[in-house]
Amino acid sequence: MAGGSTRIRLRPVVGTERVWMGDDIDPRLEVEPGDALDASLRWVAHVDDPAHRRRLALRAVTTAVRTGGVHRLKPHSDLLTGLDDAILDLVDAADALHSGDRRGAEVLLDGVVGSALRLDAEAVVLAAQVAADATVQAASSASWADAVAGVDRTTRLLEGLDDLTEDSARSDGRSREDVLSGIRFDLRGVSALVEFHTSRAPSAPSAALEALTTALAPARSARMLGAVHGFALLAQGSVLDGRRELRGAASSLSAALPLLAPARPALARWARAELALVRARQGRWEEARILAEQLAEPSEVDAVPDHLVPAVRAVMAALGGRLGESLRLARSVPTSAPHPIPFIASTLASHALVAGSIGRNDWAALHDTLDDIEQQQHRTVFDETEWTALRALALWHLDRLDEYRALHALWARSAVADSAYCLVHSAILARIDGQTAETLRLTQLAVDALDRDYDPLGRTWVRIVAGTHVSLLGDPVEGLTHYEDARAELLTLGAEGFAALCTGIIRSTSDALAERSGDVLAALTDQQRRVAQLVAEGHTSAEIGGMLHLSRKTIDFHVANILVRLDLRTRREITRMLRAERPGG
Repeated sequence: MAGGSTRIRLRPVVGTERVWMGDDIDPRLEVEPGDALDASLRWVAHVDDPAHRRRLALRAVTTAVRTGGVHRLKPHSDLLTGLDDAILDLVDAADALHSGDRRGAEVLLDGVVGSALRLDAEAVVLAAQVAADATVQAASSASWADAVAGVDRTTRLLEGLDDLTEDSARSDGRSREDVLSGIRFDLRGVSALVEFHTSRAPSAPSAALEALTTALAPARSARMLGAVHGFALLAQGSVLDGRRELRGAASSLSAALPLLAPARPALARWARAELALVRARQGRWEEARILAEQLAEPSEVDAVPDHLVPAVRAVMAALGGRLGESLRLARSVPTSAPHPIPFIASTLASHALVAGSIGRNDWAALHDTLDDIEQQQHRTVFDETEWTALRALALWHLDRLDEYRALHALWARSAVADSAYCLVHSAILARIDGQTAETLRLTQLAVDALDRDYDPLGRTWVRIVAGTHVSLLGDPVEGLTHYEDARAELLTLGAEGFAALCTGIIRSTSDALAERSGDVLAALTDQQRRVAQLVAEGHTSAEIGGMLHLSRKTIDFHVANILVRLDLRTRREITRMLRAERPGG
């Protein structure tokens, strides 16, 4: 930056961490970060000795970088004139990062590394801090080669710091150690992300993730997590989300969020957005909705838009059945922009496009979306089984049966051939081939294979296919039970739009059964018929439960399903219908 003016970088204050001002500063000026920069600048202005003035100016710059106040240096640029060009270049690099010009920052950093290593320890720590910030930003935008180069660049600076003599490496006490610890944790987090997103076997054991987990373990077990661990926890949670270890992902992301929020708002937004996605994938949609609502647009001081708000709202709209709104929001997230956007934004938007395509029965759009996802530089949050199931779903509905059969043949020979998704697609192919008994057998195996580890919408889709198969090829009344199970789960999730689709299927099937048989109760199971008769006789749910040795909750569940199957609204209407069917009314 030699000869230029200092640019502006803005990062909020680091919580309540105190900033060490140096042994030669009045101890009364060891203040909170919000005041530390003003105090250090005042001391620079009142010192005449050039060497002393330079040390104080360097501490002012260091304080500004650590506490997010680089923009406040601009009015005081005359106080920084004695600093080395390398230090001023670091200020420019920090400002470039805030402005979204990471490559510009990296060019400056590459020029600074050699110079900084010839300066004192505080300059090297400052360079390492800015270099680590650039490395994290590269990882957040899925620039994996740049992230690897950033790890190497920052590591060189840390190694250079170790080589400094005791005289030149004056101790800053706990403040410097915290900074160095934070840098090292940042690099571990970046390494875990890089390994996951570039590995050919992302579900295989991960050395980088294991190293990160081991490094975090002492602080986690001692409940001593601090700001230095924030990004490492975020990276750990993001990798676990991609590996579909959702409980661990939620734990890490929840821990990261408050640690990142004060000092690193962009990363805190990433943590909140990814945690919303994890909660949605766990079926905890209300928590996901709250997290999405808490994700406000970036403040005016955040120079680069991250597009996280429309991305996460697109997911929630798709899950809520607001498919048009979801499509509009997802398409507003750019696939390319003047400045790199966080890969979590494209992950969320892609997730919304997949869910929305299925909800709209737009199978060409689903196929195209999956193709687009494969071109991304980061992995999806779909595991191998989910991804294959989505590919198969699109091919089946597009009637590309040769490709569908070829994909299924590979799938059926894999280690996950016994998954509910693979089994239900086996049942679909058996139905296409006219194998009725095999279709029903495989369908039941698929339903039996479902457990809580499956994606909630994936579970309901399997149940809906089961309802279709059993209704068409077996007992239509039993088939309705599968639809009801899917509908109940969707209502629990809060997916009213998808639940309404199940309700429509149940009612149309019930009407068809009644019309064919001439029996208005044809759609009811034997158990439901007994419950309906007792309701018509005026018994309460508690009384019916006692008669049938069932809980009141179970009776209420039966009554709700009876109302849906018969397209009625109240228990009184059940009574009226059954009385009308009796001889003599």
